[in-house]
Amino acid sequence: MAWDAAGMSLLPQRSRDARNMLLDAALEFGANWRRDVAELAAERLPELDGQERTALVQEITDVRSGIESWVLRRWEEVGGSWSRADAESAETHVRTAYPWVDERNAEHAVSQATYYAWHG
Repeated sequence: MAWDAAGMSLLPQRSRDARNMLLDAALEFGANWRRDVAELAAERLPELDGQERTALVQEITDVRSGIESWVLRRWEEVGGSWSRADAESAETHVRTAYPWVDERNAEHAVSQATYYAWHG
């Protein structure tokens, strides 16, 4: 993904809704748990052209991975003694690193990443 000096994507500006919609889908448990993000994008955002959809899929995959990596590092730093303060710090990190992520997705992503850190 290409970024400008301010850390913003150089790709055409997508709505916060499209990114949050796909992130929400990528974080689902149940039948859609860890489904291929490209498949989810094709189903939920068919109006996007192929190039834009591919870029969005990569962005969401990178965001999810970045959040999981950040939480795992923090989990290891605190020796698995995760507290509410750690969760709040993680949510602040998400909102700072990815300002387009809505509150619901930030909380869900941190919760899921914490679960993965806990269960290895």
